[in-house]
Amino acid sequence: YLCAYSIDGLLKWQYKTGAAIGPPVISAEGIIYLGTFAGELYALEPDGSLKWLFKLKDPGSLSAPAFGPGGAIYLLSVFDGYLYAIN
Repeated sequence: YLCAYSIDGLLKWQYKTGAAIGPPVISAEGIIYLGTFAGELYALEPDGSLKWLFKLKDPGSLSAPAFGPGGAIYLLSVFDGYLYAIN
């Protein structure tokens, strides 16, 4: 689960992914991006709802997503050794 808490420690929301997650990153717009050990890249809205889901061909652990020029999201798959650029 990925969970968000208020500053006073109350659970705001939680989102269950299909597998263990890697480190999430947050865009300037507040979108939360995280990869899973099942080879999935999730984009979650600031309220915890799913914006989109990208599934890699092969499962495996993923690096933390990184942002590039033009809005591209870069993701390294430790399983297959590929660097993915998702636009």
